[in-house]
Amino acid sequence: MAENSGVQAHKQALSGIPGLLRVVLSDDLQSQHLMFQLAPSRSHIIWNVGHLAYAFDQIVSPVLGLDSQLDEAYVGMFGIGSQPVTDIAAYPSLQELTDLVETIVGSVLTRLDSLSDTDLATVLPESSPVKALFPTLGALLGAAVFHAGYHTGQIALLRRAQGLPSGMGM
Repeated sequence: MAENSGVQAHKQALSGIPGLLRVVLSDDLQSQHLMFQLAPSRSHIIWNVGHLAYAFDQIVSPVLGLDSQLDEAYVGMFGIGSQPVTDIAAYPSLQELTDLVETIVGSVLTRLDSLSDTDLATVLPESSPVKALFPTLGALLGAAVFHAGYHTGQIALLRRAQGLPSGMGM
């Protein structure tokens, strides 16, 4: 059994994110389900998934010395302060976005293999937009798991608001 502390604990938590996302996105979601908003200009399912790809690529990956895997257009579509739009044609497909989350999280996990528990105390660079909230690598990795759970919960809520099962067995 794997140790559940330090880098190993972060890896275990992060490795569950793509699977959790696949579970909440299960079923045959149609375009109207993917673009449903509880209020105008609020997030929809496509935006939530794209935002997770953005966050791992633009917030977590640079701190680990990883190159971006996203086109610059993703920052405008899914970045901090972006505003969701209702036109599905303005976005990549759900499959493309979920594949990106899996690929980017996979790169993060591979990079964590080369780190030790003491690396978790590394202070984030001044260029990190979240340094004030999460000053160390360990704090950022914990926040990344929370952030993914938060947006996965939003997806479940958006499903339920449309009369669909949550996708999480509830």
